[in-house]
Amino acid sequence: MAEVLNLTPHAISVADQDGNVTMTFQPSGNVARVTTSQEVVRELVGRPVVRTVFGEVTGVPAPTEGVVYLVSTLVAQAARRPDVVSPDTGPTAVRKDGQVVAVRGFQVFA
Repeated sequence: MAEVLNLTPHAISVADQDGNVTMTFQPSGNVARVTTSQEVVRELVGRPVVRTVFGEVTGVPAPTEGVVYLVSTLVAQAARRPDVVSPDTGPTAVRKDGQVVAVRGFQVFA
């Protein structure tokens, strides 16, 4: 099993198919970030429509064999590395009062 390093500022809980939390990845103390900028691409009903452009990813170490980096979805999308994953907060996530409390899997954008 790979070592998972949580580079988000909060704990990430993982649940089984019944919704029971089976493990929690505590924050490592280091937070991965990505810079963004916006470009106006057109207008719609007199308001700007912007495209978000990803810039530099910071806080994600170089790839290390056997280590997976757990980051936000935006960071994973910008990093585009197979060792950089984010929680899958889609329809399979466990929610309480509309808030995600656990995930059943992860996603990658490499």
